Amino acid sequence: MPSLKRIPWRLSHGEGSLITSWLRKTSIRMTHGHATVRFGAGVHVGRGFHLWLPEAGTLEIGPGSHVRNNVVIEISGQGKVTVGAGTVLSYGAVIQCTTEVTIGDGCAIAAHCLIADGSHRFRDPEVPIAQQGYNYRPVHIDDDTFIMAGSVVVASVGPHAMVAANSVVNRDLPGYCLAGGSPAVVLEHFRDEPVP
Repeated sequence: MPSLKRIPWRLSHGEGSLITSWLRKTSIRMTHGHATVRFGAGVHVGRGFHLWLPEAGTLEIGPGSHVRNNVVIEISGQGKVTVGAGTVLSYGAVIQCTTEVTIGDGCAIAAHCLIADGSHRFRDPEVPIAQQGYNYRPVHIDDDTFIMAGSVVVASVGPHAMVAANSVVNRDLPGYCLAGGSPAVVLEHFRDEPVP
């Protein structure tokens, strides 16, 4: 018989967490009938998850994925965010999408990362920066890729890549590499031939 002292932990982080995750997913689906929202089997959604999806965009999260506490996903217009199976969006991660953001299977997006498919325009001296709009391009993070804490990703990353903490990915990175820095550059390849 489990110790009575462990019951509060189990209610908060064990079986109770499964129930509250189910309630969050149900609430999200009920309040976003105007959009497409799909959660695969076994998806866990943590406390403080915020979905901003005012129009007919799409959010799909694959089976077995974990959306940890305080993750924010913003989808404008017809934008589409797809998260693959078995992927972790860690604490405080933010995804902003107007076109398309795709994260593959088995990925880890560490704490306080930002993934965005838009970069703010700022070079017109006659127009206030807030009114200059954005340049958009879809962002694809391939399978088995890890983006470490505090990184900003506004370009695509190939499969089985590791992006070091606090990096800024502003140009596409190949797969099977270690990349880091601001802007991020390839520091090491894991294969003899780079994978685009």
